[in-house]
Amino acid sequence: MAEIVVNLVDHPLQAGLASHRKPMDQIARLAGIGEQQNQRRADAKSTDARLVGERFVAERPWSDDRPETLVVCCSDGRWHGQVEEFVRGQVSERADMYALPGGPAGFNLWSSSFDEAKVAERAFRFLAEHHELESVWLLAHQDCAYYRARYHPLDEQFVLRRQLEDLARAKDLISQWSPNLLVRRVFVARENGRVVFTTITDEWE
Repeated sequence: MAEIVVNLVDHPLQAGLASHRKPMDQIARLAGIGEQQNQRRADAKSTDARLVGERFVAERPWSDDRPETLVVCCSDGRWHGQVEEFVRGQVSERADMYALPGGPAGFNLWSSSFDEAKVAERAFRFLAEHHELESVWLLAHQDCAYYRARYHPLDEQFVLRRQLEDLARAKDLISQWSPNLLVRRVFVARENGRVVFTTITDEWE
């Protein structure tokens, strides 16, 4: 009997299977890539996040107790060493600090802007509600760049009056929002090479 040899490579059926094998292979590869990606996501979720970098461990131990006091001050770093000394010595060992250009001026839309005043109000309301505040200390300081930029070239006495008015306005607003809070106003100035903190009384106005 004559032997029949069929060239499967040239056979129409084999050619058809070959034409379908390429897209099937591509689907398989894509499925494999998808499985790998899913596995990487699962591994990422199961692995704790790790911070890599230089570490500094503070000497002061952690405490969950709320400070119950908020200090609003200017962000000018020249005064921060003395402000921290005053706060720890006269206000609280662990006060909440809200620092922004101009300090309490941010509450007054006439000295800042409508948007800035609303941001300050929202920040205060959040802290008052969630940090169980009992008192607020408002600090303004001499030679404030925020006031110089806004009121230049008006003289120093005008700027001082504006700062005192802003302190009073911030106190009134906070007292309206949270009537039970104690609100103190402080003006910070240089005197003979030192920094002096004056807590303002109603008689001083």
